[in-house]
Amino acid sequence: MDSVLSLRHKLLNKIEKADNIFDLFEDGDGVILSISGGKDSLCLVDLMSLYNKKINKNLKFYGVYVDNGMRFLDEKEKKKIKSFLEERGIVFYTLTDDYSLKTIKNRIKPFNPCFICSRGRRKKLVEFAVKVRARKIALAHNLDDLIETLLLNILFGREISTFLPKQELFRGKFYIVRPLILIESKLTRAYAMQSLLPFVDNRCIYKNKRERIREFIKELQRDVPYIKKNVLRAMMKCKEEFLWGQYAEFKKEIFDF
Repeated sequence: MDSVLSLRHKLLNKIEKADNIFDLFEDGDGVILSISGGKDSLCLVDLMSLYNKKINKNLKFYGVYVDNGMRFLDEKEKKKIKSFLEERGIVFYTLTDDYSLKTIKNRIKPFNPCFICSRGRRKKLVEFAVKVRARKIALAHNLDDLIETLLLNILFGREISTFLPKQELFRGKFYIVRPLILIESKLTRAYAMQSLLPFVDNRCIYKNKRERIREFIKELQRDVPYIKKNVLRAMMKCKEEFLWGQYAEFKKEIFDF
């Protein structure tokens, strides 16, 4: 029990640090909590409900699960998660996104199912935010997700990019926020296991690329323990003059191989 409390204290401090640095929440914000059913999203629910009490910003939460057929929850699992949220005073909503699954099945190039899934889910979450008049959409991306997404986008998405701790949408009408952005995946897994959160493992039918990137990073870490910090620092030291944006008009000739 002491270890759970200690870990909870550590994670709440990291959320508070992210909130202070990136200005994630304002008093009275309506906040959509994006639920996948995985360990990170349930950690987000549990920790944000506790963090709300700690900071006393009177945040109003809506738990939303977007079902696009790629990482589905069965009815029994939905019921458990619904109860989990209700115990914390949060209503659970389910939305359906058929378009993303159809788009992925058609394998539109460049084929990046993670991007297509994310875009479709975000669209549904924004539509729901409009409906309930909430300004913040909280996603459960952690530090490892940040680094993995950078490498995925380079290797499979044909661009150098990842995501931000706080991302403005529609000129500030809405914001995507990531309260777990400074927390490593190993800590959310430990917390989910020790706290007996009712999470389900990732069943995404297109998770192989991310899993390969994850294993690649783990392999590098065996020899270079600080590899994640190096990648994070690299994102803050981007030398555009040494990238090839200036040659974009010649991309057909350059990539003729």
